[in-house]
Amino acid sequence: LNCSFACERGKEAAVEMDRTLLFSLLSLLFTALFTLYLSDSAVRRQESVLPTLKCPWVEGEELVGQCPKGTLTKVPDVTNAEDCGLRCCQDAACVTWLYRGDTGCEHGPDVRIGMEKDGTPKWCEVDPPRPWQGQHLIESKKQDPATSALRVQACSAETWNPNALQGQCLGLGDQRKGAPSDDPASCRDACCADKSCDTWQWREDKGCFYGKRGFRCYEVESEFAFQPFTGRRKRIPGRNYLTRDGKPQS
Repeated sequence: LNCSFACERGKEAAVEMDRTLLFSLLSLLFTALFTLYLSDSAVRRQESVLPTLKCPWVEGEELVGQCPKGTLTKVPDVTNAEDCGLRCCQDAACVTWLYRGDTGCEHGPDVRIGMEKDGTPKWCEVDPPRPWQGQHLIESKKQDPATSALRVQACSAETWNPNALQGQCLGLGDQRKGAPSDDPASCRDACCADKSCDTWQWREDKGCFYGKRGFRCYEVESEFAFQPFTGRRKRIPGRNYLTRDGKPQS
């Protein structure tokens, strides 16, 4: 009698365990199906949004050079290039965006790149930042370049400092072709031979530039100073775009 009772109790416990196991399996199956449904819905929602985010970027182009201060406007609360570009894409007023770790996200109007002449007067460098060699021959704009004490020091091969201006100076005019672009010393000598010259700069891939002090020299303020930017431009109908080597884009 006792064995029969124990056997019946064992059967009931086994049935109860089977029910619990079955309920757990059904619960897991329902959770998996519900998760799959949510994932599929999210994908379908994303697919409906993505086409609206396609932008008419200039084909095959990435902006890596620096834009003069004031060309673009800083966008707050953006911490990566992808979001910076996405916001520009969604903003009809934004044509150009640029991002780097130290400057953050910047948006603005149409800009010219490199040798482009068509369109806006706003301009940005086509190449990524790299160190320049160069030096001022005066200590302030009020000084006369011809009589500056610094000029004597800066024009001497023994006391000059070719690494005094590593950040690019803007407003020095066109490249000085020929001998001045051969090397830093030749660029220095050409500037020193011109009594009106107060600033010179040279870079191997750019050549020699010299003239009056210009309107701005970039300061080397952080480890990002010579790192490339990330950015793009929206294509403007009727605008003529050039490649990096100055040829018309197809």
